[in-house]
Amino acid sequence: MNGKLCKNCRFLICCFLSTFLFCTYSNLSFAQENSIDNFSMQNFPQTIENESKFECEVNCCFSIGQNCRAAYHIQKHGKRFQAAPLDWMRDYSLDTCLHLFKTKFSDFFEEIQEIGIYYNYDKQIYEKHIKDTKNNILSIHHFSSENSLSEEHQKFRKMMLNRASKVDRILDKSESIALVYSQDCVEKALPDNQNMIEFLKAFSEIYPDKKIYLIVIETDNIEGIKKKVTFEEDNFKIIKFTFWDCGQDWTGNNTLWDEVMNHIKLVKTF
Repeated sequence: MNGKLCKNCRFLICCFLSTFLFCTYSNLSFAQENSIDNFSMQNFPQTIENESKFECEVNCCFSIGQNCRAAYHIQKHGKRFQAAPLDWMRDYSLDTCLHLFKTKFSDFFEEIQEIGIYYNYDKQIYEKHIKDTKNNILSIHHFSSENSLSEEHQKFRKMMLNRASKVDRILDKSESIALVYSQDCVEKALPDNQNMIEFLKAFSEIYPDKKIYLIVIETDNIEGIKKKVTFEEDNFKIIKFTFWDCGQDWTGNNTLWDEVMNHIKLVKTF
């Protein structure tokens, strides 16, 4: 009887040990598999590029035409920490822009012509519209109608040459630069891509060894906004944002301009 009981006990003990070892091994294998999967996810993450996302980190951001709109939105988004001579100017070309940066704005509005006096509804004042006849630039906000043209001209030149000197120092010290170019209207054509590439490379000769982004706003009657990198080489990149840039006033499509400007991150390193 005792012998039979011992045999039964040994059988039960063997069953228990077998079950215990099987469960332990199964749990260990499952844990190892999970551990390998977790390691793979942590060390080799899958990255999905969002084509609509673009961000450039720059030390400075300046408007280079065709109108006042770019300067307005740069300022609205807190990225205009230094006033520049080309802010709020109209109708000039990329070639003119390049000439002015090359010459440190030495002949900027040196030769002028009064076009007329117009009422500024935003400021509720009259302003003189003045043309730089040599460089073919129009100023519509800087000359007061209350003073003589010669007095305003002298004050304007002093202020703009001072701004140009500050902008030159900022560009020289910067490692990365954003230049924003806005199409004036549908009827006024943008420079072609080759012209923009040539401008970008020539600008980099004035300020070498910088990463330069040329951000172009094209207006077209489309739904939403379209982004396209039209040129990328070495430290240069041209990014074109296309959307219907019309609104209730001269500031254009504020919602989509907000989206564009949120792609630019200003980091001051000097």
